[in-house]
Amino acid sequence: MTRPFTVMGLVAAYALFATRLGPWMMRDRKPFELKRTLIVYNALQIVANAYGFYMVRRLSLSLDAASNTMSRGIKCSYVTTEVSTNNCNELIGM
Repeated sequence: MTRPFTVMGLVAAYALFATRLGPWMMRDRKPFELKRTLIVYNALQIVANAYGFYMVRRLSLSLDAASNTMSRGIKCSYVTTEVSTNNCNELIGM
């Protein structure tokens, strides 16, 4: 894909399929009913994101000293902090 014609050809093929060929192929078919599927999917996404947020929040709080609750945001520097190379089970779980 070093030439721009390859990308332009793929975009043209997609546009042709999306505007002409796809609607022609689906003209006699009813759309799927996906309301329940999407509700379940969205609920699972909410649970997964809440769990991820909980784990990141728990790990970021446990890495600091318990007495430094007010200076946590000021003390943290993502540019100059060294990367931890220990094999902590909590970090591996993330």
